[in-house]
Amino acid sequence: MSRSYKFVFLGLYAINILFFLIALVIHWCVLDAPTVQDFCLRGMWCMGIWMVLSLWSRSYIVNDNYKGPRCLDWTTTRLLSAALFLIECMTIYATFYNDSFFKPATFCLAFWLVAFAYVSFSGKLIKPHTMVP
Repeated sequence: MSRSYKFVFLGLYAINILFFLIALVIHWCVLDAPTVQDFCLRGMWCMGIWMVLSLWSRSYIVNDNYKGPRCLDWTTTRLLSAALFLIECMTIYATFYNDSFFKPATFCLAFWLVAFAYVSFSGKLIKPHTMVP
């Protein structure tokens, strides 16, 4: 029996991607908003760590008490979360140490978003939760 994650785990992805996109827009549009960029980078770092730690905690794993109609595939969720965390590390490294990492981080994020959309709409990530009576 394969384990799965609660559907609410997608909220961590959504918040994480929002911080990530704002930070990239500030960089690529050469906006002078150091406070917002710093907030986004800290948020991205905190959400990334929270997301990765949540993968091994019991708070987001489906159990008999979960009544939600949908859940997330275990292996796909872990792969997507680990990949997103690595991409965020690249972006944070680019911000503080090496500016040349922004292009690869942007490309990897675009690839991640395409992969996320594909596995979501194909049913490989989001699947119906069969409730046990």
